[in-house]
Amino acid sequence: MKTPTSTARPIPRDPRTPLQRAQDQLTAARQKLIGPSLPRSERRQIADRIHDLTAEISSLES
Repeated sequence: MKTPTSTARPIPRDPRTPLQRAQDQLTAARQKLIGPSLPRSERRQIADRIHDLTAEISSLES
């Protein structure tokens, strides 16, 4: 019985810097927040995420 050979595929890597990723996530979170009506709990979670991303971006920029 033959065992299947594993073909080593390269893992796709994100070419963006951590700062660019955080900025993209912040933009997406802001877009989601201004979207259609959301439950209060979800709006709070998104607002918390925006706050965390803003703090992360400011630490990455310094």
